[in-house]
Amino acid sequence: MTAPTVKFPRAVPRWRIVWAALAGLVAGMVLWPVYSGFRLPVTSIDGSGPTPHTVTVSGAGRVFVAPDMAEVRLGVLVQRSTVAEVRTEAARAAEAVVAALREVGIPGADIQTSMLTLQPVYEYRADGGTPRIVAYELRNGLTVSVRDLDLIGPAVDKALAAGATTLDGITLEVVDQTAAERQARERAVRDARAKADTLVNATGARIDDVVSITESVSSPPWPWRGEAPVDDKGTPIMPGVNEVIVNVTIVYGIS
Repeated sequence: MTAPTVKFPRAVPRWRIVWAALAGLVAGMVLWPVYSGFRLPVTSIDGSGPTPHTVTVSGAGRVFVAPDMAEVRLGVLVQRSTVAEVRTEAARAAEAVVAALREVGIPGADIQTSMLTLQPVYEYRADGGTPRIVAYELRNGLTVSVRDLDLIGPAVDKALAAGATTLDGITLEVVDQTAAERQARERAVRDARAKADTLVNATGARIDDVVSITESVSSPPWPWRGEAPVDDKGTPIMPGVNEVIVNVTIVYGIS
């Protein structure tokens, strides 16, 4: 009698067990959100994913303020045949101009030398030969801060009478425009918000928050340019008003 033969099942290789487990895990991750109704968040690698809704508007605020200081630019221009002569004459004229300004009531601290140049004056030959020096020209420029606007006209007149030969201009300024800038800034923000409200309300959305704000401030000085008076009348100076401008760009988040 032959003994029965017992066959044991063949052992499954370990690598197949590992691969089967990984396959089941991946299948579960893919199918579970579908059957459970849960949606996994998706991140776009190329940056094309959903972006927050925003609206960008600009606003402007303007405030007019009376200037309280003037910057006067004047000086002397002298030509003489030698350097020594032109230096001496220019120094004499500049000292006379400074003395006249101080006599009007301008303190020395508000008178500043802004330019001092010495240049040769050439005579050019018709035949194209080497030009020769025939004189020297010296420019001595002064910048004068006039803090009492009633003194602008007298200061200009006295300086010109004392020997000033150039008047390059007058700039009327506001020494401290902090309050004016604050007021203009508030007006600019209100202007921007009004524009944003109009746009957003028209589309049925609503403003949630402010994403970013940028601003620029400008206060263009009021320039004046004149010439030396041709008679004994005083030079009229009209201060007028300066304009302080604030521009803002605001990005609002909307929903």
